[in-house]
Amino acid sequence: MKNFIDSGCSRLTRRVICMVAPMPPKIGGITIQADLMIKGLEREGMKVIPIDTILHVLDRKYLLPIRLLLQPWVIAFKLLNVANKCDIVHVHAASWWGFIPVLICAPITKWIVRKRLVISFHGGAGHLWLKKWRWLAIPFFNMADAIAVVSPHLKHVFSQYGIRTILLNNLVDMEKFPFHSRGKPSGQLIWIRKFEDAYDPITALRVFERVKQNIPEAEITFIGDGSLLQKMQDYVDQRNLTGVHFTGRLPNAEIHTSFEKADILLNTSIQDGFPTALLEASSSGLPIVSTNVGGISSLIENGVNGILVPVGQIDQMAVEVISLLHNPDKCGRIGVAAEENSKKYSWEACRETLAELYGLFEE
Repeated sequence: MKNFIDSGCSRLTRRVICMVAPMPPKIGGITIQADLMIKGLEREGMKVIPIDTILHVLDRKYLLPIRLLLQPWVIAFKLLNVANKCDIVHVHAASWWGFIPVLICAPITKWIVRKRLVISFHGGAGHLWLKKWRWLAIPFFNMADAIAVVSPHLKHVFSQYGIRTILLNNLVDMEKFPFHSRGKPSGQLIWIRKFEDAYDPITALRVFERVKQNIPEAEITFIGDGSLLQKMQDYVDQRNLTGVHFTGRLPNAEIHTSFEKADILLNTSIQDGFPTALLEASSSGLPIVSTNVGGISSLIENGVNGILVPVGQIDQMAVEVISLLHNPDKCGRIGVAAEENSKKYSWEACRETLAELYGLFEE
């Protein structure tokens, strides 16, 4: 594998990057991606100055109005305080409230500090958000020197509005999520997302209920939290559904352990981007049965390294899960193929695209 010097990217070590994103201890896909990117850049000898967009002391639902009021001012202050030390400002953003960092950082970077601006856009609701808010978003996107998106799906969506983007794959830490060879399936399912409508955890319970009718010893573990938790618990109680476990949110180290114990990862989202959780499961060799939405079809080739099912097809999804649990050889083949495919999302596979975003080949 070529290093940056061999691939013509030696100038990367002379750049200072201001990385604007939610940072740990915040849990979430964008946080993980920004953290992996920072660590990769630093391993290459680059200096990174992080700007955390989350006001952690106010990270409670009931404090949301105060947080939204203060967040732009805090981000602006942090950026202006370090901008003269940076060569490039790299902002991680998403739809809706997740676009606030761009609204603040783009004008500052373009007109005040005059640095190169790179925007990485994440999230599965990009098509809905752009349709409604394109009049606001497009002028700010036009301020960027380069825009990255995480899936061909988002790239297509942006192109419909005349926005040029570069595909920058999400990253996976294959050392933290090493391949785990699985024996005969024991009926252990896992589901890991926010308990919100976009990810449809109630459908996961309905799928599991059908699986349970065929495989009574089956169990499912839900990792995460969110506004639908009580509704999920009510569903379990009303149906007298056994074998359902709720762990709350878990740190990454414990997530890998949970993956090792599972036979199948179930994903039931009705809109999505390019989920980090599915990348991590793939790296671990955990077979995935997922709805076919957003950028997920870019990660999973149906029947090869995972199973894709149309949204709303509960019975079909249950049949696919049952089929895998009854077929250890197929389960094993899909897990091996998933791990092999995940190598496309390593730092080594993505770093030259990042160098392109940073304009290093333009000099």
